[in-house]
Amino acid sequence: MQNQELLKRMGEDLALRNRAAGTRGIYLRQAGLYLEGLGCPPEESGEEDIRRFILSLKAGGAAPSTVNGYLSAILFLYEVTMGRAVNRRQAPYQTIPPGTITLMTREQLALMIGAEPSLRSRAFLMLGYGSGLRISEVARLRGADIVSAEMRVHVVDSKRGKSRYTVLSEDALACLREWWGTERRPSPGGWLFPSPADPAAHISDATIRRAFADAAARCGLGGEGLVFHTLRHCFATHLLEARYDLFTIKELMGHSSIQTTALYLHVADVSSDVRSPLDGLGEVRHV
Repeated sequence: MQNQELLKRMGEDLALRNRAAGTRGIYLRQAGLYLEGLGCPPEESGEEDIRRFILSLKAGGAAPSTVNGYLSAILFLYEVTMGRAVNRRQAPYQTIPPGTITLMTREQLALMIGAEPSLRSRAFLMLGYGSGLRISEVARLRGADIVSAEMRVHVVDSKRGKSRYTVLSEDALACLREWWGTERRPSPGGWLFPSPADPAAHISDATIRRAFADAAARCGLGGEGLVFHTLRHCFATHLLEARYDLFTIKELMGHSSIQTTALYLHVADVSSDVRSPLDGLGEVRHV
């Protein structure tokens, strides 16, 4: 099967599994780059080719998360589209060091949100931090997804086709109501943030990405490795520091595995008010 035919079928396989449009595009681009570098027909390739590709990414300085993204696409190509088993011990996922999670302080977040003059951009920031949403989830919100009676946000058909509910901030709700009532254009699709060019479509991820970068630069926070996804990291970390349990945070974040949520234990300050058990021994002796 030729590469283009293979990628076309892979796109169909992704669609059959309700993968989000953004995810489908990324998987197809990554699998396409892998196929371009093969020195043989895809049906004759295997683990050694995958290993060489992954090692070349690492040698080029790709971050572990980037390598894992490519690996996920390649494994889907082989195991689903081509129907071939892959020895995953020969093509392992990379361990992501805890230090790779970039955070902002509460003071920085308050400064950035408070200084944002655009109502729409302020809503982006509030939803990213206040509800722990991915950039694609913010872009694809509909008005009906804001469940104000229960103070929840319904995230529909997100990563891996999953849906979930997460918390809605009172401040974010007030901002959204102002946006809806004053600046939002009517959208045939019911999008919360319609595209300026086509109200029937939702806003692009790139627009939200630019809005975050502008907001960070306005407060002198640029150049620190901050991206919109940092807001989601802060959401999880600050909930941990507020003593919410991992399983609650896992559900709010939409993680498939508790191990993913547990990564935030490495960056959260959960020991500042913990009392050593040694300090209680004196009390026992004097009872």
